[in-house]
Amino acid sequence: LKGAEILMKGRDLFLENGCVSCHSIRGTGGSIGIELTRQGEKTGIEYSFLSVNGERSVQNWLREHFLNPQQVSENSQMPAVELNEEDMNALITCTMGLFYPEFSSDFYSLDVIKEFKGYRKTFSGKQAYELFCSICHGMDGEGKDYRIFEESVPALNNQQFLAMASDDMIKLTIQKGRQGRIMSPWASVYSGLTGDELDGIVKYIRTWQKPPPKYEEVFSASGKVGLGRILFRSRCGTCHGLDGEGGIGPALNNQDFLSLASNRFLYKTLVDGRDNTGMPSWSDMSKIQIASIIAFLRNWQKTPQISLPDDKISGDINNGRQLFEQMCVGCHGLQGQGAVGPAILNKNFLTAASDFFLLNSITNGRRNTAMISWGKEFQGLVQLTGLEIKDIVAYMRSKENKPLEVIRSNIISGTPTLGKSLYAGMCSSCHGKNGEGKHGPALNNQQFLNAATNGFIQGTIALGRSGTAMRSWAKGAQGYGELTDVEINDIVSYIRTWQKQIIKLEE
Repeated sequence: LKGAEILMKGRDLFLENGCVSCHSIRGTGGSIGIELTRQGEKTGIEYSFLSVNGERSVQNWLREHFLNPQQVSENSQMPAVELNEEDMNALITCTMGLFYPEFSSDFYSLDVIKEFKGYRKTFSGKQAYELFCSICHGMDGEGKDYRIFEESVPALNNQQFLAMASDDMIKLTIQKGRQGRIMSPWASVYSGLTGDELDGIVKYIRTWQKPPPKYEEVFSASGKVGLGRILFRSRCGTCHGLDGEGGIGPALNNQDFLSLASNRFLYKTLVDGRDNTGMPSWSDMSKIQIASIIAFLRNWQKTPQISLPDDKISGDINNGRQLFEQMCVGCHGLQGQGAVGPAILNKNFLTAASDFFLLNSITNGRRNTAMISWGKEFQGLVQLTGLEIKDIVAYMRSKENKPLEVIRSNIISGTPTLGKSLYAGMCSSCHGKNGEGKHGPALNNQQFLNAATNGFIQGTIALGRSGTAMRSWAKGAQGYGELTDVEINDIVSYIRTWQKQIIKLEE
């Protein structure tokens, strides 16, 4: 805008310094700070100068407020603004220019008229992140270290965070924020951002996750059993047992499982993980590493591979739902989110498993597990007919692309009283005695507890966060202070006792 270079420079500084992360303008922005749409219309009598040094002018009040927010405005959460004198004057000019101009609409562009009527250009995910999120989480998602900043901010580009956190978890966190923390809610009703723009932020954050090698690349590589053993024990054995016997995760040395699981199923399980469970995505591994883990798993296999067709199975979905609720929920949970048995209405699982994988698993079961054969005689009775099993498969498949209303946590078996003692000894020094947060994130937070499933917490305790003070606590992973899978579940069950409400995802 020719002739208004200082104003335009101030506008750029206003955006670069993340002011809209806390303050909204014309209905869009953060909700921590006051609304600034008409800030420039305020006169001197609307400001308090009790704690302001120098002249009693609006310009000087803004300067002193930017330099020392807490001194000028009691209880302010605003960080000090560190700018040179020229830039400070530009930012003050921009702030004083925030008002509704009263001149002929002939001077308005069409975009400005639309904006005053509540319409504006849509932000891309990258634009929205840089405007509203980067001031706290960093332009590249690097976060803020608690050893440097009083209130740490999680790194969103951390590969282990991205491996564990589902899109649903990230979205709910953005929508609801963290009560009592600097992370304010960004749902449309608070921020003015649309649902598509919030989804765009999630997708942009996801771009920081290292993409996996393609299936064809993995199976053109020569997997090495020895390397696979090392990788399995360091990455997978913490949850599945060092010899694949199971623990937090299911047993992988089970012959019925290995004979059914195709290489593509194993590949997709490794690179996609299982959203909202303790199974992370291992997309950061190389093609040789993935091929080697699969080769190591195959080394356990003693029974022939079963070739399954990719055909779809049709059935009565409503009858399948009723049968599922009668026969399956006791082990897999009412929403199929996992309990004694694994999560089987999980989108990642259903994407990896074919209809005939599901059919065969239900029909023949898993020997040496609680999963009985539902298609054969059990104690003299046939449990389910072939048509009934097809109905269950049809019902399960209908859940593959259904969006979640609530993030359902997997059900664990743990003893909260034992978990309390373990938490006090292992976790409280970073997360606070009552989970209020200290050097690490607050765990006794309703928004966190709704976004984070038991599986997410299990996996985080077991695997830790590389590049942070959160180390792996799983047995055998570090060689000291380890926790068994039972002890991890005890801690998770204690943390879950803090949850008091259930929060829904918004469209």
